[in-house]
Amino acid sequence: MLESSSSDPASRDKLKRQLSEFLVGQRQHIYTEEVKVYPLVQSVLTKDGWMRLHKMVPVLDKPIFGRRTREDFELLENV
Repeated sequence: MLESSSSDPASRDKLKRQLSEFLVGQRQHIYTEEVKVYPLVQSVLTKDGWMRLHKMVPVLDKPIFGRRTREDFELLENV
């Protein structure tokens, strides 16, 4: 979509629509988490519950500053 949008105004409009829909969906998702999910979880989980939950959930690499992003950047540098 990005490549075709540079030369075709119709593709550019379609890309704008798709990005707008994506952003609206992301904002709705974040709103639902912040307004409904997190308050509910905080009202239910005790400190012990949070500790048990942390032990059950694997630690994930940080999406912006994590190992994979650094490796991807290094690959791009060498191109």
